[in-house]
Amino acid sequence: MTELNRGITKWAKAWNENPKPFIWTKSADEIFASMQKYLVLLFLSKLPMRDTRSWLRNSQTPGSQPGSTYPNDTVIAFVMPLNSLIGSALDDLTDRRKHAVERCFAGISPVVDSVRMVDEGFTVPIRGNPFLPWVLRFLLVEVIGCKDRGRSEKIAWSCELAIDGRLIEFSYRKFGLFALVHGCRDVAESDDVVRTVLTRFQTGIPLVERWLIRPRIENALREGRVSLENEFCHFLHMYEHFRQLSETSAREAVTLKPVKEVTPDFLSISFPAVERAHESEFEAHAALIALYSMLEHLLIIEFSLIQQDAHATGVEDFIRLRWSEKFKGVINLADSRVKQVYDQLGILADQNRNPAVHGGIGRSSSRMHVQLEGYGAVDVAIESGSQKRAAYTFLPTLPADLAPFYERPEDRARGTGWDIVEDLVGWMRHEHLSDAWNYGTSRLPIFLDDASRLEAWNERASGKFEDLLSRRSWISDQAANMDW
Repeated sequence: MTELNRGITKWAKAWNENPKPFIWTKSADEIFASMQKYLVLLFLSKLPMRDTRSWLRNSQTPGSQPGSTYPNDTVIAFVMPLNSLIGSALDDLTDRRKHAVERCFAGISPVVDSVRMVDEGFTVPIRGNPFLPWVLRFLLVEVIGCKDRGRSEKIAWSCELAIDGRLIEFSYRKFGLFALVHGCRDVAESDDVVRTVLTRFQTGIPLVERWLIRPRIENALREGRVSLENEFCHFLHMYEHFRQLSETSAREAVTLKPVKEVTPDFLSISFPAVERAHESEFEAHAALIALYSMLEHLLIIEFSLIQQDAHATGVEDFIRLRWSEKFKGVINLADSRVKQVYDQLGILADQNRNPAVHGGIGRSSSRMHVQLEGYGAVDVAIESGSQKRAAYTFLPTLPADLAPFYERPEDRARGTGWDIVEDLVGWMRHEHLSDAWNYGTSRLPIFLDDASRLEAWNERASGKFEDLLSRRSWISDQAANMDW
């Protein structure tokens, strides 16, 4: 406008000597730039600010403002609230705790709106993963009070804040966390600004986690708003891997011959079959541990597919139960076949799995030697009685089998060996836990909230369980393929 007024005045003074039409030219970019500068000032004048001058920077041509740290032709304007922190989560804190949080973030303010020109800023990648993306967003939005500008191409969220007259836009992008800094001379200065902000964040994160995040997580657990990563295939492959190794080692053990080493001074005989049999035993125990982990995962999946009040049952409590308690919580033992499977799982655990994971001492019984004067070491089995008192038995027991699950011909008649385990796995896969098995192999997340469990129960009851898997798979694929 100043240049236009000057042109009109000059034209009017020269009218008598040289009358001609008034012509004044300006490029579209120059006109729009001037209009935006004017709108910025008008915008700022109508909103509450602490100090307009300290937040509006307008550098001119090089050298016109000595000491200016902003690039040429730059207008950066950002509007801040009167209070430094305006996050809604602060309402949950006492005044003392609120003041403690505010002290950690002194000098940092949210930006409720911003207008920028020309200054493209410097992008600083946040390396080293100092914060989980969702924790940083919680801090920016719920505590500081920044506005999430939402999703865009390759960006999940972005928030702006102000510190020392600089505007910083934090964003979570396809390849990690980034900070876009406006108002700095170079990348090095931008790095220093980001480092300063992150240092202040790190001082406040422990308080935010203890007073704000942890209570929210505990409340979500109580209400059953929980989903678990589906690890079923991981445990299934672990079981199959160690079982195959055990069976291979057992087959090789029976074919190995004693090795003799004869010298003029001595005769040495080694038994590689025994060492190989021990390896088969170790691998069998690993397979059993994986089997029970797989079973517990199936029981949790089954828990997510039945209609049950999560508030009454307690999702967190159910997850912490032993496999036997989980089993009884989701499967009715009144069925004779189910009771047979449950008992067989208990025997298998007591005799083989538990000693391997409890230091060689089973939960229901243990083998030890009592030193009796005049008799030496006497074998004693201590078992847990019904009154939780130790019951003693002195019945002799056979030594432990070096390959406990290798199917020897004399064992098959008694139903021992891997055929027992195979029967249990078959029951899981084809009988009461078949839907849980199919869900586990789908690798879909396990949803434990009330709405998801009710949906799953209704689909199973109406014979549309495959439709449930297809629908959840489609939703999961859509989320995985989003371009941000």
